[in-house]
This record gives sequence, C-alpha cells and structure tokens, in this order.
Amino acid sequence: MEKTVEIYYQSLYEAAAALNSARAAGDILQSIVEKVAKAVGAKGCSLMLLSPDKRVLLHTAACGLSDWYIRKGPVSADKSLSDALEGKVVAVLHAPEDERIQYRE
Repeated sequence: MEKTVEIYYQSLYEAAAALNSARAAGDILQSIVEKVAKAVGAKGCSLMLLSPDKRVLLHTAACGLSDWYIRKGPVSADKSLSDALEGKVVAVLHAPEDERIQYRE
C-alpha cells in the first residue's frame, strides 16, 4: 500500500512539473496522460477536449490505447459525456460498463 501511495504522489508531481515546463503543448498533454495512468494504475488514459462548437469530444492525448480505439469515430459530447458540457471533469474508470460511453464495445 505504501509503495502505491508513493507512486501516486510521484506521478502527480511529475504531471505538475510537466504543466509548468516550457515544452510544446502536445508534449505536455502527452506527459500528463502518461503520468495520470501511472498514478491510478490504469492500462490506458485519454485526454479529450470539447470542440469549439461543444458537440464533439476530441482525443487530444492518449497512452496505452490502440489507434483503432482512438480513431473509432466521433464522440458526441451530448450522448456520451453530457457532464462535460456543464464544465465538469469526467473520469471513466471502466469504459465497457459505463453507460455514458458511446462506444462501450
């Protein structure tokens, strides 16, 4: 348990350090998804941003996910994660069982 807590805090520290770096935005976002996945012990992680028209969630950075999964099609914000439209942070912990997910399979 103690080792898990240490990994969690180390990963969060590294993600914060990436945010404060002078690296390119894409590199920072990529580093963040990698550190978040490590922190929570996830096999994969994707950061999705809401399109300017607020209709679609766009994969912006990902790790541990197949190209097929990332490019499966548009993710409709109002169908899949309507909380994101209200400015809330959305975490999907197990996609195949989460009713909010458009492409659960």
